[in-house]
Amino acid sequence: MFNDKIMPMLTYKTETGSVVTYSNWYTSSRNIGKSLWLCFYDTSDGEAMGTVDLITPVYDVVSTSGWAYRVHQPSRTYYEYWDRAWPYTAVEDGSYIYERFANYIWDGRNGLSEFQTFANMMERDHALTISVNATQQRVFFELNVTVKDEFGNALGENVTVTVYNTTWSGVNASQTTDSNGRCYFQLFEKETGYWIEANLTTPYRTYTWRATSAWIPGTSNPVYNITMNVTKLYILVKDFHGAYVQKAEVSVNYTNSSLASYNISNQPVDKYYANITLYVYSSQEVNITIRTTYSTPPSQESFSLWNTEENEPEGTSDGLGVIVNMNSSKYFRATLSRSIDRVTPYLECENGTFFSNIFWNDSFTFVVWIKHPNGYGIEANWTRYTVKNESGTVLGAVYMTKDGSTTGRWYATLDTGKLYGGKNYYLYVESEPTDGASYTYPQPLKIYLSPLNNLPIDIVPNNSSITVTWGQSFNIDVYLNDTHNDKPATGAPLEFTISPGGLADSFNETGGGNYRISYSYLSQLSAGSYTVTISFSWANRTATPVTVNLQINRVETDLSTTENITVNWGDTITIYAVFNRTSGSPVEGANLSWSIKDTEFAGTMTYVGGGNYTAQINTTLLEARGYLLTIVASKLNFETQEKSILFTVDYKPTVLSNAWFLPPIPSLNIAYMGPFIQVENSVPLTPVIFTYQTPGPHSPVVGANITLTVGTLTFTMTPIMPGVYIAFVPTYGLPPGNIFGLITASYTNYQTQQIPIFISVKELSIFIPFFNLRIPRTTFLLVLSAITIPTAAFAGYAYIKRARIPRIIRRIDELIKAISRGERVEVKLIPREKVISALLSEELAIVGVEPRVERYIPVELADRIVPLLVESGMKEDEAYALAVELKTAAPAERERLLESVGTPGETSARVLQIIEEEEEKSELFRKPEPEEPEPETGEKEPEEPESEEPAGGEDEDKEAEA
Repeated sequence: MFNDKIMPMLTYKTETGSVVTYSNWYTSSRNIGKSLWLCFYDTSDGEAMGTVDLITPVYDVVSTSGWAYRVHQPSRTYYEYWDRAWPYTAVEDGSYIYERFANYIWDGRNGLSEFQTFANMMERDHALTISVNATQQRVFFELNVTVKDEFGNALGENVTVTVYNTTWSGVNASQTTDSNGRCYFQLFEKETGYWIEANLTTPYRTYTWRATSAWIPGTSNPVYNITMNVTKLYILVKDFHGAYVQKAEVSVNYTNSSLASYNISNQPVDKYYANITLYVYSSQEVNITIRTTYSTPPSQESFSLWNTEENEPEGTSDGLGVIVNMNSSKYFRATLSRSIDRVTPYLECENGTFFSNIFWNDSFTFVVWIKHPNGYGIEANWTRYTVKNESGTVLGAVYMTKDGSTTGRWYATLDTGKLYGGKNYYLYVESEPTDGASYTYPQPLKIYLSPLNNLPIDIVPNNSSITVTWGQSFNIDVYLNDTHNDKPATGAPLEFTISPGGLADSFNETGGGNYRISYSYLSQLSAGSYTVTISFSWANRTATPVTVNLQINRVETDLSTTENITVNWGDTITIYAVFNRTSGSPVEGANLSWSIKDTEFAGTMTYVGGGNYTAQINTTLLEARGYLLTIVASKLNFETQEKSILFTVDYKPTVLSNAWFLPPIPSLNIAYMGPFIQVENSVPLTPVIFTYQTPGPHSPVVGANITLTVGTLTFTMTPIMPGVYIAFVPTYGLPPGNIFGLITASYTNYQTQQIPIFISVKELSIFIPFFNLRIPRTTFLLVLSAITIPTAAFAGYAYIKRARIPRIIRRIDELIKAISRGERVEVKLIPREKVISALLSEELAIVGVEPRVERYIPVELADRIVPLLVESGMKEDEAYALAVELKTAAPAERERLLESVGTPGETSARVLQIIEEEEEKSELFRKPEPEEPEPETGEKEPEEPESEEPAGGEDEDKEAEA
């Protein structure tokens, strides 16, 4: 007995191998057929118990409709329970039913897998072997028994084989041999073995055979032959004219006096067929005698024996007996030496003897005649029938009704509702003549119902295909029609199985042959495609199972979010999505997740109400670039939605600025005004200090790569404080002028910044304390000289001024003079960067620093070549490096160099053309070679002498003005 509150789950395995599960099964009792195993369990508290059949039940009964497992719902008196039912089973003395099953208890909190593994191994008819220490060991051992007489004839009647656990005690199993003298056992392993006994039981004696040693499973031969020292003696008794002598008795006496106690006395022949089967000891002589009981006292008869197998007489007469040797089984016809003066009538069915169109629960009327051999009816005391099948009597004797309008006609109506549909039966009809002095009993008549048909039922679903949306209410309705009687079939145990999933239960009857699975049950199904198989196991009725295709669609949904997201690196961004039904109502409790393509970053979103879901993404885990962000929304029974959006992580904004502001102060020789630095050329190294940080609440960028480029020179700026970087530019001794530089700052995931700087290099100045000003040293000396040496002031000033004039100024003066004279001039342009680099190199040499030597390409040429190379697929820095190589390479090597890096032919031709054009331009500004003197023509232009030194006068005034 089991408490339904403890184990509400029922699972069983059918004979076909299907596993069926019921939830809260105890709401009704169920017939679960010849299940291989069944179990009850509770996944909450773990209580569970199962049963598995170890063997197929073995039985020997008068008749039975078979067996089935049943589970019963609880009542006030009992908890639920199971049993094995044997309905409509008739038994008699000696009948038996042999079952063997195992019960298994386990912790059901993890389901039934533990029991199922055990049950599948142990279930009946399973050829199970297990491996123990690499040796195959059987759980069950077969024992196949065959019982024969000494002549090899099967003893298939009235023989029982019994297996004992010990010597003739403790019955383990017992079976009756079949018509071939065989029976079969499945036994457990047992080291001491089993003891086997065979018994042939007759009305007059039981013959017993016992083994002399134990049969040991796994060691002894599984084929076991038993030879009993008895054999069969069959005798049919007729009179001189061939009439059946139904009132005859047969006796068998052994001629061996030592066997006198085993003599067989006065055994009656069959009352209809006048025959008898006796079992006697083998290889013995026996004296057979026959007497009849037609008179009192019985009359001992004289007779002869005829061997029906050899078709010749046999035996030796001994008075009124016949002596035969039982050297084999014998089949005799005994013929009396006289007539019994009786005629044997016969029985005849007016409707025929074979019926195949009778259905269960039909009323079947049949008519039987008892007739003289000449064909006319005779009177009978009674006529009766018994319903039998191959297993024996099913329905006891029923007396028929005599038709008073004629002689010998009897009729009866059989209610087939008392039988089982789908079975083969026959009616065994007997009759007793009224005139027993003139007639013997007629041989019984067999009228066959083969088969008694089950009642056909049609299962008619209202819809063979149903399509709904999950959450939509619906029912599955069917109608049962009794097609034989054309009426509704009520009270049917109509059941269904839903696959996949294995859900199974019973229909609810709604009346008039209608049955329903209500939505309250169907609501537990998830969205998907199902097949609902409808059938019943209903005694005496048959129906073809039908299926209903059930399609439960997912609820239509919609997922919305922003089209794209842009965020600065380092920020934490909140993303959102709205997951709704297409009707507009929110989908609550869904599973939303996000993932970034080609990365390992993913997460789940949190429901905040109203169909809204949010999540936060920390961009410090990503690189600054574009991504594809995918949001997936799902929920059981709802459509899964997926949406991808562009997710851009921008570089973090930065600011590159000067570290401080220092306006010009007369007492200082350096000033900082933003990117403009003013410094005197007496300062050896001018510090350039800038900060690299984020805007807003400034956060310094630590570890950045910051460089200062001045012409072809590049200085790496060094951090001195978080976010503060410094570089030193040599300015000592530089001529007054302006130096242009470019500061570039970059860092991973931060915006790259560039800022130009201007360094204004001024001449050394003298601070005049009383006037709080600074004047250039040259001016100061000139003023001082004018005061102290008036006569030499102009000359000294002119000399100093000229001595301090840069070469380029002097070159300009020379060009002005040459142009004013009408002479040819050649101006070779020198790039500004080259001048600055030369000056800086000189200054660096002063402080002991060797400048970095870099190959150089003019800006004008680089601006034309580099874009072409970039368009052909090269990076900008690679294009610049290639342009330098092309500029310095020999003309013959340039084309080969372009071809080696995969530059397209058209681009290569254009680059080579630009280099040649630039080189031709450079040739125009070179100083011309000395010209050949022209032949004299007799006339000579007056030459003006060149003066190397300023000599004052008018020329000096002009020069001073220039």
